[in-house]
Amino acid sequence: MTNVREPFATHYVQLFQSIVKFYETKNFKKALKAADEILAKYPAHSDTLAMKGLVIKATGKVEEGYNLVKEGLMNSKFSSGICWHVMGLMYRDDKNHEQAIKAYMNALRYDTQNIKIMNDLACMQMHVRDYKGLLQTRHKVLQLKPGMSGHWISYAVAQHMAGDRQKALVTIDGFISIGDLSNPYELSEVLLYKNSIIQEIGNPEGTLKHLKEIENKHRDPIYVLETRAKCELQLKRNQEAKQTYQALLQLNSENHAYHAGYQQACGLSNSTTSCNDDQIQSLLNHYDELLVQYPKSAVIKRIPLNFATGQEFKNRLDKFVRTYLSKTIPSLFSAIRSLYSDPSKVEMIQELFSSYESSLIDQGQLPNADSSQKDAPSTLLWTLTFMAHHHDKLSNHEKAMQYVNRAIEHTPTLIELYQLKAKLYKHVGAYGLAADQAELARQCDLADRHLNTKSVKYLLRADRVQEARIVFYNFAKDMEGNFNAHDMQCMWYENRLGESHLRLKKYGQALKQFHNVKDHIEEMVDDQFDFHQYSLRKLVLRSYVEMLRWEDKIKSIHFYVRAAKNAIRTYLSIIKSGDSCKETNKTAQDLLDLEENKKSQKPKKKKNEEGGEEEVLPKKPQDDFGELLMNVQDPLAQAEKFVLDLIKFANDDLQGHLLAIELYLTKRDYQNAIRSIVRARELDLENAELHYWTCRFAQEYGANKNEKDQEVVDPLMVTFMNGDLNKYNQDYIERNGKRYGAKVSVAKVMHLLEQDEQRVVSLIKDCGGASLEECLRGFEFGNEIGINLGEEMRREYPLADVFRV
Repeated sequence: MTNVREPFATHYVQLFQSIVKFYETKNFKKALKAADEILAKYPAHSDTLAMKGLVIKATGKVEEGYNLVKEGLMNSKFSSGICWHVMGLMYRDDKNHEQAIKAYMNALRYDTQNIKIMNDLACMQMHVRDYKGLLQTRHKVLQLKPGMSGHWISYAVAQHMAGDRQKALVTIDGFISIGDLSNPYELSEVLLYKNSIIQEIGNPEGTLKHLKEIENKHRDPIYVLETRAKCELQLKRNQEAKQTYQALLQLNSENHAYHAGYQQACGLSNSTTSCNDDQIQSLLNHYDELLVQYPKSAVIKRIPLNFATGQEFKNRLDKFVRTYLSKTIPSLFSAIRSLYSDPSKVEMIQELFSSYESSLIDQGQLPNADSSQKDAPSTLLWTLTFMAHHHDKLSNHEKAMQYVNRAIEHTPTLIELYQLKAKLYKHVGAYGLAADQAELARQCDLADRHLNTKSVKYLLRADRVQEARIVFYNFAKDMEGNFNAHDMQCMWYENRLGESHLRLKKYGQALKQFHNVKDHIEEMVDDQFDFHQYSLRKLVLRSYVEMLRWEDKIKSIHFYVRAAKNAIRTYLSIIKSGDSCKETNKTAQDLLDLEENKKSQKPKKKKNEEGGEEEVLPKKPQDDFGELLMNVQDPLAQAEKFVLDLIKFANDDLQGHLLAIELYLTKRDYQNAIRSIVRARELDLENAELHYWTCRFAQEYGANKNEKDQEVVDPLMVTFMNGDLNKYNQDYIERNGKRYGAKVSVAKVMHLLEQDEQRVVSLIKDCGGASLEECLRGFEFGNEIGINLGEEMRREYPLADVFRV
């Protein structure tokens, strides 16, 4: 039997090398032809069998490919470095990172000095953040080929990521001493990468010294100025820092981070609560000076409004908003929205704009105008528009609607007004009317992607899924006219589509969308693999390290956090509904929609290796209605995966912890439940939902406690509850009795404890001044206990869809 150890004729050596070449260029037919020719002469040749398996797998025959590689390994008595290397490549392609690393290490046992295998192993170790193994691999490569400069910088990055920054600096110096850095941009990147490590060490003096040394060698002046300013602030060199920030403001006077640094350099805080009157006046003077230098800067005009008070604030606000009104800039409300956290400023804003409105109606111009010339009609229009935003922010929904209607009557062709009206309807729960208004705005300009997106969001919130799909696909087709929402990684759409399915109790379809978002995130994690060698080769080191750190926390982005929370809610709803959820997941209309979508999928064409065209059918959808996801054996285990992600990556998200509490109570995992309660109390001690879940935990734990749980739970529980649940509930309503959400939670606890039902009903009926979200909670609880609160809720939100008879 012929194996890899037997010599090849020269012709077959060249033929084997051609297999590798053809595979790398994806010319799979020629690769297979060459492999078959070798195997006809040497049918048990292990390396050729392995390469053929690799090619076969690339054509989609996964199992056959693995079998061929395993056959090659057995023929070599598991001693072929090429076979193990190929096995590692296959595992890597299947995202089985742990097995890929084992295969690479086995390959190195029999091919100890193969740099290619070591580089593949190092990339995989970086990918899984195995920094200890990465250091060993990179060090071994450097020992084998110390004359190649790329191995020095690779080792330096490994040391940096492993936390050994001092040694990384030494290695970078070694790289600079032997590297061919004739390209000034590559030299600049390496030097600035070194500087960033010095800064991370916490040595601002050394950072500034190094910046001085490379003054004529760097090619990133913005980074240098930003770093210099930060270090000067850390060293309390405020005058130097002020000059540096002034240089940065010359480059970009709209950058808020530069302004925060500039204020600190001037010895001022960027918070009014920690500034006295003299400091505030000093800051205002500084900004008046800056305004002379940068008269067109909107940020320099806006920042003093954060600090000014009383008449000074009103005068500056008057001057600021007149520019927006006269130039018809639509973003006026967005520009001053943050001021609404101060009640005194809100009052002055209303007084100012009320005076504008009266003067424009009576005299045709703003009050105290510099000339007798009347203002343009658009000034009144945008004043009315602002007042609609203003009253909406203050939850004066009726007044807000009156103002937007007056604005539409004034100028019925302004698209922004219909968008604003849609938002007002949404805020009062009239999601159907909101969708109609958003669609009306879209119809005004069918080529506007933003209007299209807004319309889709409103339609999905109104649970008009099919209409939303039609509108969404106006901008979601590829060049052949196929729908490709999933390929576009359009996570905002998938999140909202999933939420609509969740409200419609189509739990499988909801899970399908939330898992799509999860798949996109995992794909982004896998995409970083392409950059492990590229970034080191191109020496884009700072960006590479920044990408690695961003990937480490990618699950903290709001798209994933939102999908994770909704997936948990869906799994919990499946558990509550039992088998009945299977009946609502798939309707006749859903099946019809699926068939229509399949018909729209046109076959794609792509050029093959010979230059001709071959037909590639679209991928067949799998589990179109999410039934496999819905019918898992243990929904709680699936939900817990998302909970653990939220605890790790979104530990400041209160709703995530509330869902964790519910999940762990369902599992009777009291230790993890109390940990989430403690963290949630740190985030919002008086949260109404948290109060209910805390009481429910106390009630269930008291009935099911055991010695193992007591060791962990009791020491934490005594920090906020002495065991008297009734008193705890009563104390909470005394502290928060004015909030309807608190009344609902207290009523739910009383119902849980089977206490005075008349008191329960009176609490949930007392909904005056409640928010829409609070009313929804009260309404749902009323339905649970058989109390119809429709009449009470309609008094607060007469247009809300959910409260209509």
